Amino acid sequence: MPVKDRQRRLEQRQRHRRKYALRERYGLSLVQYHEMVVAQIGRCAICGVDFNHTPNVDHDHCTGEVRGLLCRFCNPALERLEADSEWGTKALRYLERRAA
Repeated sequence: MPVKDRQRRLEQRQRHRRKYALRERYGLSLVQYHEMVVAQIGRCAICGVDFNHTPNVDHDHCTGEVRGLLCRFCNPALERLEADSEWGTKALRYLERRAA
């Protein structure tokens, strides 16, 4: 099998998996996902950095409601804040102590 055919099939499988995951996890179609990227001008909803990687779908873990798209750095930070609302304050205090 030529390399180009193999690459094309791999890309098709990846698109199919992404489409399935969006629908199953978040109730989003691929079109809705791309509309979100366009609506956010291809940037993270928190820090505003351009997406260099596939954006993460941010959603409320209790209700499942999709809130927006985040970069790979803001998504885990937000998850941490949701798990421990005092974490941000603790992190800032830590940085302030280290800067002094």
